[in-house]
Amino acid sequence: MSEKPKYVSIPDFDRQITMDAIHSGDLNDRTYGLYSLTYYSGDYNLILKTLEKYIHDELWETRYTVYQCLERFLRLYGEIPIDPFLSYILDGLNDEDEQVQGNAQKCLYNLFYCITPDWTFKIKEVHEILKNGSISDCVKVLIFVNHHWKGEKLAAVIRKCIKHPDPIIQNCAGFVLKLFYDTIRKEMLHFETVTKLATRSQNKELKSFSQEYLISIEWIEEDMNTLKKQLEQITKRNS
Repeated sequence: MSEKPKYVSIPDFDRQITMDAIHSGDLNDRTYGLYSLTYYSGDYNLILKTLEKYIHDELWETRYTVYQCLERFLRLYGEIPIDPFLSYILDGLNDEDEQVQGNAQKCLYNLFYCITPDWTFKIKEVHEILKNGSISDCVKVLIFVNHHWKGEKLAAVIRKCIKHPDPIIQNCAGFVLKLFYDTIRKEMLHFETVTKLATRSQNKELKSFSQEYLISIEWIEEDMNTLKKQLEQITKRNS
């Protein structure tokens, strides 16, 4: 791993005490140490190396903590080596403990928020992977298209993923769709304010156009809320 700047280190963080706690064998000490390392050390490489060491620990409590720290790491640094950590996250989704599964799922969704992919796919590659590729490759495709594709190209991928036989891919497709609608809603809020201003205009034609647009906003909002509820139901069913 390449060296990263120490983004979030604090002056009184004690690396030796923290690492001793993590490796002590005591569950409480290890939990404290993992949180402390992730939140306060600012040491990109050491955090990843330590989380990787304990991500398959025999104690579910440790695995739970590791995935929680991994989610925090993604929020702090906005990046992570997709290989091997995507495979670790997918392992967590199949963990025997439901609480571990829940934290792993948060990590998975955070990849879509945080990761700006440095990999590319051509259109033919995307559809071939979605048809015959591994779950890991399908997730990488979705992360890629979420950042780089728009319109019908993006919709076609989401459509395929919603029909994918694996619920993990279905859920990821639903999450990408949610991000898309969240973006639309934010854009609409900007224009809604301007449109309301236009409805108070003395210009009758401008006022008429703006009133029609406000009605359209209400319809879109209603459709988005309905879709959101449907996606939540699908996600719960597939979890």
